[in-house]
Amino acid sequence: LTNETIYEPSAQTLAMLAKSRRPSAAAKNLLVFSDPIFTLDDARFSAENKSSAENPNAETAKTESFRFIESLSELPRLSSSKDESEAIIKIIGAAAADNYSGFTATRENLLNLKTADYKILHFATHGLTNEKRPELSGVALSGFDEQGRKLDQLFRIQDIYALNLNADLVVLSACDTGIGKEIKGEGLMSLNNAFLQTGAKSVVASLWKVEDGATLELMKRFYGAMVNENLTPSQSLRKAQIKLRENPQYKSPFYWAAFTVQGDFRSVPKISRGYGFWIYLLPLLPLAPIGFYIYRRRKMPKPARQ
Repeated sequence: LTNETIYEPSAQTLAMLAKSRRPSAAAKNLLVFSDPIFTLDDARFSAENKSSAENPNAETAKTESFRFIESLSELPRLSSSKDESEAIIKIIGAAAADNYSGFTATRENLLNLKTADYKILHFATHGLTNEKRPELSGVALSGFDEQGRKLDQLFRIQDIYALNLNADLVVLSACDTGIGKEIKGEGLMSLNNAFLQTGAKSVVASLWKVEDGATLELMKRFYGAMVNENLTPSQSLRKAQIKLRENPQYKSPFYWAAFTVQGDFRSVPKISRGYGFWIYLLPLLPLAPIGFYIYRRRKMPKPARQ
């Protein structure tokens, strides 16, 4: 190549780039999978243990727990997963959000959903990385139904390719979801790359083990910045990481630096507010006829004086 050689992208490439920068036209804002059922001794199997089901093991909550597993045989419940899903739904708004938690957070439900209807997909659970066979890596969903029957609980890379996505953003709030293995002839095989290839514009994923409580705090700040300040995912993540670093409990980079954004760095997920704005106007509707009457009275010509 000489200095005079200039690369000009084709019209098809420019069209694809322009399309990737447009916000998704999906009807719903958010789809969340969180707090799955991992064991038969989970308190949510018993109605008598409802209070403990609503509040996972307090002792576990006091100690550090990580969203990482080496096998499906030992899966501790993540005490902050449910809190995380509820917090981000509150930020985005429940009107256009669906939360599959507990018994409904299953692989089958995810495969049967119209995932193209959602602008953001969020997974708050354990991640499993298989370095020898990366195609078997995935995120852990519920392993049992309400009758205690065993389910296929690992949502693998091959399952991701079965999805139809139209998402602005996918958030993989689990351990090691951003790492993979270079496969000759295939490229990088990883969870985040699979979502990008399936149609997601951006993916938030982690590069190492993430701590449960720290991830909850990071995600609350991440969604708050993205929704309330209209920032891009990369800008929102940076702001959330700075805020978390200011917390003495999480000042170490281990707690706040694991997550990265890959994909389109410039698009902002367009969160629809539904009917939220009109709710505030409802109390004023009865005053509308009175205001119209006063307006007409002022516009009417005054009678001439005799």
